[in-house]
Amino acid sequence: MNREERMQILKSRIAKEGFTQEEMAHKMGLTRNGLIKKLIGESEFWVDEVALLTELLNLTREEEDTIFFGRW
Repeated sequence: MNREERMQILKSRIAKEGFTQEEMAHKMGLTRNGLIKKLIGESEFWVDEVALLTELLNLTREEEDTIFFGRW
């Protein structure tokens, strides 16, 4: 699974949990543009951002590994 596919899973999960990208960016302390840059691969997620997304989206360890680290 490539990065684009993994980020599509993340975008879908954000929507499934009822957040807009704007709301999620705010919760993460980012601008919407900042979040979008991370979702399209122009910028990487920091460890604390991965931890926060994992918590907010109720991701399992397996989902976290797949989405952020490309392991499955």
